[in-house]
Amino acid sequence: YDYTINGKTTHFRSTANMSQVPIKVISSNSGSIRVTNTSGQLLFTRLITRGQPQMGEQTPVQNNITMDVVYKTMKDAPLNPNAIEQGTDFKVEVTISNPGLRGNYDQLALSQVFPSGWEIHNTRMDGNQTANKYTVPRYQDIRDDRVYTYFNLNAKTKSTFVILLNASYLGKFYLPGFSCDAMYNGQISAQTGSLWVEVIPKLGKRLAASNK
Repeated sequence: YDYTINGKTTHFRSTANMSQVPIKVISSNSGSIRVTNTSGQLLFTRLITRGQPQMGEQTPVQNNITMDVVYKTMKDAPLNPNAIEQGTDFKVEVTISNPGLRGNYDQLALSQVFPSGWEIHNTRMDGNQTANKYTVPRYQDIRDDRVYTYFNLNAKTKSTFVILLNASYLGKFYLPGFSCDAMYNGQISAQTGSLWVEVIPKLGKRLAASNK
């Protein structure tokens, strides 16, 4: 196949089942990408982009799928994420529901990017175990500040995923909206709104500071 990026064409030949071409994104890029299949075989192409969402007003979106997000304490009491005391362990539950409008959904991807003041507990590494009531994904990629969860979802069913977190660093931070998309169907997607969250000192420290 040939691929053309901003007017520059490169010829590519391989006997592998899959090849990947990194694309360097710079401010002068026009965003023009073209792929031409020069073989006699069927060719599938995907453009994969990853990055930190810009700070802004992200609005909720739900197209043929619904997403509900709930923050809780480790004892399952409701928790307001706007202001959490430093050192608090808590969790976020995300429930994805398939209303059955388009049958079963395959290869869904849930993307969660967390603010820098929160730390993610990697349950596969630190020994924490989540309760059996949560769905086990087909695959989960846990990074320093984000989690990608991949799963299927049958019609008129729902799945709930949980991430354990800790409010680690004092300050005010931006929490981008979570998103869930069908990897091969742009008509199936959901997104939550963005938030500004704050990690505040513990009550005892606040009282000591006020008495000085």
